[in-house]
Amino acid sequence: MTTDKLEVAPVKSLEDCAKLRRICAKIGGWVHLFHEISLETGWRTSDVCRLRFDNINFKTGKTSITVAKQTRAAQTKAFRTLARKFIAPRLDAPDLTIFEYRRLTTLKTEAEFKTVLTDTEFALCQEAASKAKVKPDSKTLSANTVKMIERLREKDSGEEYVFARQFTEARNRKDLDGHISRQAVWKRFKQIGEMLENDGVTFTPGYGFSAYSLRKTYIYRVYANAKAKGKDGLSTARDAVGHSDIAVTKRYVMLDYDEAQEISAELFKQTGKTMLNAALAA
Repeated sequence: MTTDKLEVAPVKSLEDCAKLRRICAKIGGWVHLFHEISLETGWRTSDVCRLRFDNINFKTGKTSITVAKQTRAAQTKAFRTLARKFIAPRLDAPDLTIFEYRRLTTLKTEAEFKTVLTDTEFALCQEAASKAKVKPDSKTLSANTVKMIERLREKDSGEEYVFARQFTEARNRKDLDGHISRQAVWKRFKQIGEMLENDGVTFTPGYGFSAYSLRKTYIYRVYANAKAKGKDGLSTARDAVGHSDIAVTKRYVMLDYDEAQEISAELFKQTGKTMLNAALAA
């Protein structure tokens, strides 16, 4: 069973979702809570791992985070944009070799840029990255999930993270500071995927279940619920998780043949193009 996030599938049917929930509830502890938060927010594994108690309004359930992936992307873009401005004049040097030109135009990491920037230039690039716009996201947790978190907080009011190492299976580590790792979560949910298969849950051939399936399951449920209400399921799901490209949402939802045909028919009504023609024209 694979755990690559591009080769994992959502749990689609309500019956299979109930099986997943029962398994996680039976295991209990952080696994049960991780499942509940993931299915109520659709956040990535790493963002749930980093969830802090002070992200949560315990009266309303509103929970706000900074989305790590998009924030890192914005910071990287800001750093590289300024760094390349500093490098640009050097590309016009008359004695610049082809080798050096290629090297200067293919730099990617901060460490690579640091080898060619001055200390002042590098510091300015880091400052630009620190000022990059962060990507926030807010979801409202259910009352039951908030109560679970409150009980956890009561164990140690001084702990920062909801999924602190001391509350999880990583507690046998010498360093108990910080939150559980994404790798530890994936390892545990890979085992849960095997339990699901033993319970009769099947996935698309070539796909399996991992912690990232929780995000895909959330996306699919938002899609299905919106569609049942006569709304545009894909657009609703895209907006719920902040995808910039609806094609990514479609890939995560993993539509079966009948669903794809239905969306294709709807697209034809709206634009006169089938999904195939639309793809060829893109």
